[in-house]
Amino acid sequence: MGAIIDTRVYEDAPRDDLKRRFRDACSGARPRDHEGYSGTIAEMCDIAKFFDKEFPSENDAYSFISDNHQKWDDAFAVSFFRPAKETERDRKRKAKAKAAYDAVEKQVSDAARKIIEAFFEAKSRFVTCKSCSSKLKRSLLPGRIRYQNGYAYSNGVTVACPLCKTELLSVTALNRIKAGTDKLAKAKAKFEEANKSKPSKKKAWLIGGWCSS
Repeated sequence: MGAIIDTRVYEDAPRDDLKRRFRDACSGARPRDHEGYSGTIAEMCDIAKFFDKEFPSENDAYSFISDNHQKWDDAFAVSFFRPAKETERDRKRKAKAKAAYDAVEKQVSDAARKIIEAFFEAKSRFVTCKSCSSKLKRSLLPGRIRYQNGYAYSNGVTVACPLCKTELLSVTALNRIKAGTDKLAKAKAKFEEANKSKPSKKKAWLIGGWCSS
C-alpha cells in the first residue's frame, strides 16, 4: 500500500479549536462505507503534534510535514505565515528578474547552438572518434539538442559516435557548454529567489500528513 500527503489550512486559533475543526474535517471526509486507504485525512482522527515553526511560506511547512510525518500517525500541525500582499515594487522587481533570466537563457542557448553548428560546418567532412578510432562523416551524425521555449540546450551527449557512443565534441567545446549550463542555473536560482513571496505577519497552520492509499 502507498501513501499520499493530504493537508488542510486553518487561520491561527487556539489549539483546542484547531483540533476540534480538524477532527470534524477528518470525520467529514469519511463516507459511510469507508474501508480505509483513501489517501485523504479520512485516515486520521486528530492532531498528534503541533510544530510552531512560523515558516515563511506554506511550501516550507508542507516540506516539513513531508520530511517528518509517518504514515499511520495522526496529523502534524505546522505554523507558517501567509504571503504579504504584492506591491507595485514587488511586481517591478519580479519583472526585472525575469528579463535578466531571459537574457541569460537566450545567450546560453545561442552559444550552445553555435558550438553544434561549428562542429557540423567544419571544413573536414570527417571526424575520427578518439575512443574507437572510427572515421565518421559529420553530415550523417545526429546532433542532440533539447529545445525548450524556442531555445536550445545541450542534453547529455551532444554529438555521439554511433558505434561506441563516445562524445565527439572537443573538451573546449564541452567546457563552454558546461559553463553556459552553470551560468543558466545560477540565473534561474536568482530568478526563483526574486519570485518568492514575502511573508506577512498573518499566521496560519498547515495540518495533515501522509495518508495510506
